[in-house]
Amino acid sequence: MVERSIVDRDIRVRFPDLTLKGKIMIHVFPLNDSKKHSTNEFECACECRPNVDWVTRIVTHNSFDGRELIEEANELKNKGNLMN
Repeated sequence: MVERSIVDRDIRVRFPDLTLKGKIMIHVFPLNDSKKHSTNEFECACECRPNVDWVTRIVTHNSFDGRELIEEANELKNKGNLMN
């Protein structure tokens, strides 16, 4: 598979070879996670239970290390919705 990747801070977006004629899935997954994510299959079998949007064909992987929970808590704290 020919791939192009865009790396932004701590996520990676993987674009597969565009010659697969309709079987294109774009995988968005965290970098430096505690386990490796499965990004090779059209029907993603990753253990992180990713969200698959079949309309846009974007697979958004969850982290294994729970970093999105920390990010959400920090956002709530910064908005004043979480007590110190």
